[in-house]
Amino acid sequence: MKLQEAFGIVRGDTVAFIGAGGKTSLLVGLGYELLDSGWRVLATSTMDFAAEQLQFMKHAMPYHVGTARISAALSEYGFVFVYAYISDGRVFPPPQHWLQSVLDHVDSDVLLVEADTAQGLPLKVPYPDEPNIPVDTSLVVPVVSLAALDQPLDNEHVYNPQPMMEKFGFQPGSLIRSPWVAQVVRDDTMGLQGIPEKARVIPYVNQTPEEGYWRSRGRLIARLALRSPRIQAVAIGTIRAAEPVLEVQRAVGAIVLAGGKSSRMGEPKLLLPWENGKSIIEHIIEQLLRARVPLINVVTGHYASEVKTRIKPLGVQIVHNRSYRTGEMISSLKAGLRAMPDHMSAA
Repeated sequence: MKLQEAFGIVRGDTVAFIGAGGKTSLLVGLGYELLDSGWRVLATSTMDFAAEQLQFMKHAMPYHVGTARISAALSEYGFVFVYAYISDGRVFPPPQHWLQSVLDHVDSDVLLVEADTAQGLPLKVPYPDEPNIPVDTSLVVPVVSLAALDQPLDNEHVYNPQPMMEKFGFQPGSLIRSPWVAQVVRDDTMGLQGIPEKARVIPYVNQTPEEGYWRSRGRLIARLALRSPRIQAVAIGTIRAAEPVLEVQRAVGAIVLAGGKSSRMGEPKLLLPWENGKSIIEHIIEQLLRARVPLINVVTGHYASEVKTRIKPLGVQIVHNRSYRTGEMISSLKAGLRAMPDHMSAA
């Protein structure tokens, strides 16, 4: 899968890349992909970076040449990176006020922004003043790399690891695990820090192989990260591959309709015994839990108190359909859907 499809990028988007483990490669890869599709791609950074990275851009130029020359360069090259100046081997970003108005004066189809720094490390926890995301950003892509897994939790492998130790109790030097990475990605004071309220958030798990144990580890990070309602989806893959996205994980919930009268049977069908002393409704929910469905809505109606008593220990969400006597099954389905949070992609 291509990056544009995975991230749902449309003309007019401002896309910011944050985190660690492949931001620049992702920006460059997406830039050339959109260029091949005939888009006019403008790119920049809000952080300084090593000057040798400019060689990967189709064309680079300082912002002070003016918007007319930048537009002309877009017509000639299609993919243009804009910066302020170069000094001591570092490339410095344009001022914020210019960045906020550039799309009003330059006829590009999309703006790509590298909005963070991680000193080449595969995992990052931001400092309080990081990242530096433009306020009008419509899509934020937090990046992490599987290269962080099984590495010691220290400054040599993680950018600013101390908050992970303080907040989650991880021990210094402990080997980094998949759930730890997911916790960083979905934490409001870590992977989600500084993201504009209206921006879509789709993390990218880099260096995920096509098959085997390591792909399952990337998939686990994605599923655990999706526990945050702020995250719409998680893409996993390898940015340098011909198809840089292997799959896109999305939050999918389940609706269990448990409000029927069971008039033909004369007793509540879902409360009948199934196996191991458990009822049918308990068996159904346990199967969903084993499948790691992140949210399960059980809609009650007839026999609501009996059903609730049976399933309460399972920790699912119980939704009562007040129209169960007159609304038929469709009313229970609607009740279950209404109770789903906005970030759920399907049920």
